[in-house]
Amino acid sequence: MRILKLIPTAFGKFHATKPLCLDPGLNLIAGGNEAGKSTLQAFILGMLYGFKKEGLSRVKRTDEFEKYRPWHGRDYAGVMVYEHDGRRYRIERSFDPDFTAIFDDVTGQDITGTFSQDSRREYDFAQRHLGLSAREFTNTVWIGQLGSKQEEGLGKEIQGKILNLTRGGAEDLSVAETLSILESERKKIGTTRTIEAALDKIARRISELETEREMAAARESEVRDLLKEASILAEKKADKERAVDAAVRKVRELRYVLLRKRLEQVSKVSAELDELRAREKDLRWAAGADEKAGERLAVLGARLAEAQKNKVSVESSLAKLEEERSQLLARLDSLKLVKQLGVTEADVASAYTKYLNAKASRSQAERKLLARKQDESRLREEARLRGIDPTLEIDRDSVERAERLQDDLEVIEDQEKAAISQLERARAEVAATNPLTAAIWFYVFGVVAAALAVAGTLLAQPWAWGAFATAIVAFGLGIVRHLAAIRRTALQMASIREKEQQVAGLRQEVSRVRDALNAFLSSFGVSSMGEFRRKWHDLGEYRERLRAATDGINEALKELEQASNALTQAESEMVRLLEVSGCLLANEPVNEEAVATLRKDLADLNAAETALRAVDAQAQEGLEKLNEIDEEISRLSAERTDILVSQGVTSAEELNAKIQASRSHRETLKEIEIREKSLASLLAGRTQDDLREELSLVLEQLQAPPTLSEFGAVTDRDLEYAREELTGLERELSAIKERLARLEELVEVKNREGRPLSEVVEELSALQARRSALQEDAGALLIAYQIIEQVSAEIHREFAPDLSKRAGQVLAGITGGRYSEVKLTPELEINVVAPETQRAVKVSQLSGGAIDQAYFALRVALAEILSGHKDFPLFLDDSFVQYDDERLRGVLEIVSSLSASHQVILFTCHTREQAVLKSLGIPHRAVHIIEIGW
Repeated sequence: MRILKLIPTAFGKFHATKPLCLDPGLNLIAGGNEAGKSTLQAFILGMLYGFKKEGLSRVKRTDEFEKYRPWHGRDYAGVMVYEHDGRRYRIERSFDPDFTAIFDDVTGQDITGTFSQDSRREYDFAQRHLGLSAREFTNTVWIGQLGSKQEEGLGKEIQGKILNLTRGGAEDLSVAETLSILESERKKIGTTRTIEAALDKIARRISELETEREMAAARESEVRDLLKEASILAEKKADKERAVDAAVRKVRELRYVLLRKRLEQVSKVSAELDELRAREKDLRWAAGADEKAGERLAVLGARLAEAQKNKVSVESSLAKLEEERSQLLARLDSLKLVKQLGVTEADVASAYTKYLNAKASRSQAERKLLARKQDESRLREEARLRGIDPTLEIDRDSVERAERLQDDLEVIEDQEKAAISQLERARAEVAATNPLTAAIWFYVFGVVAAALAVAGTLLAQPWAWGAFATAIVAFGLGIVRHLAAIRRTALQMASIREKEQQVAGLRQEVSRVRDALNAFLSSFGVSSMGEFRRKWHDLGEYRERLRAATDGINEALKELEQASNALTQAESEMVRLLEVSGCLLANEPVNEEAVATLRKDLADLNAAETALRAVDAQAQEGLEKLNEIDEEISRLSAERTDILVSQGVTSAEELNAKIQASRSHRETLKEIEIREKSLASLLAGRTQDDLREELSLVLEQLQAPPTLSEFGAVTDRDLEYAREELTGLERELSAIKERLARLEELVEVKNREGRPLSEVVEELSALQARRSALQEDAGALLIAYQIIEQVSAEIHREFAPDLSKRAGQVLAGITGGRYSEVKLTPELEINVVAPETQRAVKVSQLSGGAIDQAYFALRVALAEILSGHKDFPLFLDDSFVQYDDERLRGVLEIVSSLSASHQVILFTCHTREQAVLKSLGIPHRAVHIIEIGW
């Protein structure tokens, strides 16, 4: 397994929007305190195994489940992508709510159903792909700061894991427990007559042999299929070898044809080069001609003609401008009275607009005053028609007094209704109550008991007196309940009489308050509160509207006065402007025609002045442009003469002829260069003699020259295609040979995988014969006991040397060879051989750093041996903080070698590890948690 991506979308402090990508080899994840390394480590463990305690039949969360809840939001989830056996898996896990989905990361297919769930509803993808449970994972491939001081009980935990190797895959039964059970059963039986356990063993063995027989038969069938495939491949190999020989022949023939054609092309190009070099020599006299000089001469001629044309155009424009200026001066003289006013057309328009607005405002004020007076008259008439008496005095206090009387009346009436309701309920309760009902069942029970007592007395039964006593008690209880019910009824009747008196008093109070309210309302000429409120509202509304109408009349009078004053002022200003300009006669009223005449004269005056300024500006500009044109004509003529002199010619025609010859010379040089490059490309660093020699060699390999007409137009690409075809055939032939070798290896492996079918059948027959003859169970138990002890010892003897050897190799790499030999006691205590004395020393006697290194070496060895997988990730959490620089270099070289076959993820809060990795040139991917941007 190799982890490719980590995406803690909502986990602790992380809310990732982009993935943390990891390399298949060595990865360094750095971050200071509180940067989130521990959170990221917990995320990896949680994504693989979840946060549920192992070994329980029900789900129970670990402490990490609450510890790493997201700081923000309600989601608690993440994504992990890893690769295993060439397939990419995508794990999408929600921690709360508990949900896990597994996808093929390439196709997107949901493959969750292909994995199993345990009693905790955890899928087994991590255990299946790593071969480790969560506890085994954290105690092997997850390596922190080890040593006895840092992690107490680590030796026992590792010893427990190694003992699990002897359990045959069972997590709940160890070797010691099995031996104890066998010994207990042997002692319990105490005889040799019991055969049940032995028969069970034989039955299991027979089942195993039957399975082995099926496997052996299937294996022999597979071997036959492999041999058949090998025979077919041998035939294909012969065919492919013939095809390779033909392809080699074709490549050589194509090389021969191409070499022949290349020699012919070389001869042709050489002849063309000789001809081009002779032509270049004849044109060399014009090599110094400047083509740009000819272009400049042509441009100067065109510009000179254009300048002459522009000069004539400017002189014509100046004459027209002078005539237009005379006409404008005459127009200005006719408008001199208007000019003396010193106003603009906008000023006149503003004054006239002000006059019209003032006139309209006065008319509007007159209409507004008339409308306000009409509103007042309509309001008084409306009051008269509605019968509103303006002299009637109804104030707020009168209204509040009437409302208080009305509220008092409603409250008393509600009290009266409630009292009547209570009285009726009390009467109904009394009517429904029968004092006898409370005691009836006691009386009935007493009668029955008395009847039984009489019957018992007549029959002389001993229980008769008990029945008499029961009857007496029942009658007594009935009388007590009956009397109590009668007393309750009497109390209820007294309560009814009190309620009747209360109802009568409330009725008198209602009548009194209603009379007072009616008397108050009649004083205002109304008979109800609704009528009283309407009259008070109508009178208030009328008075408010009348006051508003009076205020409107006063406001309209004020506006009329202001509008009249503004009209007088605006009219005086307009009369002054129109009379001075001659547009209005004396005592003539202001009119639209006079104003339009004045505005037209002002517009004409402004247009004439503007046009005169424009004409003067254009005339000045024309004179300046005429001077510039004269200067340009002189300059262009001088430049033309300089160009002819510089090229050694006297006319433009001579210069053009020289330039044309120069172009031919350059084209000839280019042709020579092209032919030389073509010749160099054809020769490719060789001579014609080299090509002829190579052609002879190819012809010698072919033994007979091919017919050129058979190949037609052959190119280098054809030769490349032929070589590619040859390479493909050779690759296919190599694949066939490799497959044949693999088949032979598979046949050999299959033959070594198990015993022959005949041997298995023979053993099975023997066991089946023994099953009916087995008599003594105690002896079988003893044999089983001895066999298990022997197997356990053999497993330990086989396991311990490999573990010790690998741990020693790792420790030697870390310590620079100082400690290279590790010994493990039967209790799995670590001893190292001291190089000075060659004696085993307990690891606890070493320094803290050496203890860390020894346990690191042991864990690496355990991870490789116990996992059962060649490809598993290795996690290092600040594992080297106690290492000095020399041993840090050693351990990082070990880590580098491990990263060649395992993915290694190193967490650190220091910069030392990265600096050493760079100095050693060890390839790695460095990630700083803060820079990820989560």
